[in-house]
Amino acid sequence: MRLKNLAPETLTVANFIPSYSPTGVGVTLSGTNNGETLNGTESDDVLDGLGGADTLNGRAGHDTLNGGEGADTLNGQDGNDLLNGGADADTLDGGVGNDVLNGDDGNDTLRGGSGNDTLSGGDGNDTLEDIDGANVLHGGAGDDIFNSVGRSSQNVGGVDQYSGGIGRDTFKLDGTTARNTPSASFVDVINDFQTGPSGDVLDLGGLVSQFTNYQTGANPFVTGHMRFIADGTDTLLQVDWDGTGPGAFQSFIRLKNVVPESLEALNFSPSFSPSGQGYTVTGSTIDETITGSASDDHISALGGNDILNGGFGADRLEGGSGVDTVSGNEGADMLFGGEGNDTLDGGSGNDVLFGGDGDDKLNGGSDNDRLEGGAGDDLFQDAKGSDIKIGGDGDDVFDFVATASDGSSNNIPGGSDTLTGGAGRDVYRVSAFDLRINPTQLFVDTITDFQVGSGGDVLDLKDVRSHLTNFTGNDPIATGHVRFVADGADTLVQVDLDAGGAAATFRTLVRLQNVAPEAITADNWVANTNPFSTRTGLSFNGTTGPDVHNGSRGHDTLRGAGGADTLSGGEGNDNLAGDADSDTLSGGDGDDVFSDTGGDNIQDGGAGDDRFQLVSSGSGRDTLTGGSGRDTYELNNVTVRNNAAHQADIITDFQGGAEGDILKLDDALANLPG
Repeated sequence: MRLKNLAPETLTVANFIPSYSPTGVGVTLSGTNNGETLNGTESDDVLDGLGGADTLNGRAGHDTLNGGEGADTLNGQDGNDLLNGGADADTLDGGVGNDVLNGDDGNDTLRGGSGNDTLSGGDGNDTLEDIDGANVLHGGAGDDIFNSVGRSSQNVGGVDQYSGGIGRDTFKLDGTTARNTPSASFVDVINDFQTGPSGDVLDLGGLVSQFTNYQTGANPFVTGHMRFIADGTDTLLQVDWDGTGPGAFQSFIRLKNVVPESLEALNFSPSFSPSGQGYTVTGSTIDETITGSASDDHISALGGNDILNGGFGADRLEGGSGVDTVSGNEGADMLFGGEGNDTLDGGSGNDVLFGGDGDDKLNGGSDNDRLEGGAGDDLFQDAKGSDIKIGGDGDDVFDFVATASDGSSNNIPGGSDTLTGGAGRDVYRVSAFDLRINPTQLFVDTITDFQVGSGGDVLDLKDVRSHLTNFTGNDPIATGHVRFVADGADTLVQVDLDAGGAAATFRTLVRLQNVAPEAITADNWVANTNPFSTRTGLSFNGTTGPDVHNGSRGHDTLRGAGGADTLSGGEGNDNLAGDADSDTLSGGDGDDVFSDTGGDNIQDGGAGDDRFQLVSSGSGRDTLTGGSGRDTYELNNVTVRNNAAHQADIITDFQGGAEGDILKLDDALANLPG
């Protein structure tokens, strides 16, 4: 080819596709302090990003890419490249060839690509991955994550060498290659795995997902799918993909200089115990968060406002005194709230929950549970399964009566509950959700001790009323939508959603044992009002430290006095006041009043017409959420006037329009200068 009237020395890489250098020598390009894209040639290039969030593409050749400052993206592409991320959170991809990747400072992401690569995360919490070739991966300082450990490319595999470095590192095991193509798998090596409660973690999710003859949540060390064996001074993690089936164990990962007995449940995610034995943990009198293993644990928290998580396994969790949050999670668990206003959640499995003293919240979760509130005004919120619920002493509330769904989806998992209120005036919130979704799939709940007459128990029919058609007014019994029918010695509570319309059919929602229909009075049901609308609530004054306090179903007054407090009003028209620190205030149902002038506070009104006082008067930035209802925000700009550095408060859901929320400006206008 002849190029007419053109001197050879005027040709550059820009005149060729691909970008070959006519001299055979690569380019050296430097960016600026702005974010740029620099492209190399097909020769050996040097690209320096300098400042800004740059993108550097090496193309072919043995390139050197330096990100510099800023969150850069470095792509080595073809050739044996050197990639240096520099400061900030960079993304490095070696591409084809035997590459060296250095993340340097920042939380970097490094992918080696094909070839035998060396990856070093440097300082920061880095993420590293390389499944092609025989690679060396160093995490460096920080809590690093290594993806696809144990996985090899079926075309170009090899043994990878891992070193986590300083920090609690996580190695995510991937059994895809070893499970599906055993001949292409290699035993990767972790050179510095740290055992013990604060040590490194083997994430087993990518292994157990490949198992057969395995039930999710079961301990694979017990089911015969995994084991550790000593090999000299090392430990081999071995896997049998079908457990008790005809398959054999194969080695998967080597842990250098680790003895098998030093490994414990906290070195795994999920926290399966290699011995098959769970934890026995006794807490203290201070606030603690204690998490169990994936086996059967026994955790006793003693004093303090504690958070207990059982994890997998059949656990026994005891909150002790204080305001505790106790979660069983997976397995058939036993939960004890103890003294204080506790929150208990069984999770999946057939659980047993005991609230103990105090105003407790109990939710068994899925499956068939037994819930006992004990003394105090307890709240039962279990909608799924066939449950037994016993209120005990106090004025208890049973949510989701006559429904097998919590209303979050149209799935009705099924179950008829048996409810016993016990002493006190108990409220049963009857739902018609299931009846509306699937009238042929109903589950009838039974109340064993419903007390009739003045001062007796209450059927709350407000949810039923919300699902009715052909309905006006406040009395669904008078309109023919609800009726009480004798059935032997019992009374059936029945509902017809359209009261004589095209689908006129009464269906039973609740059975009241040993109750005659004529004994039920107007005191025993409501369809339009809150049965707690006139009830006096609690008065709580906090300490100088961080307090956690839940109100009752009446009109509560909750005040913090110091520390980062968490105050929840619950039902009723509550008054919540924070303090000088950053507090979290939740009103719940009812028309609540909030005031808090110190710190960066979170205030959530919940349902009802709430009132937020002293908005923009504090020293911090508050986040206000009114929730449903017509809420009022009373602005006061004293702090704004006196402090130019004042931060504006944020209202997350202000509703405009004639029936929307209200900004009350009187106090703010009164404090304007002049």
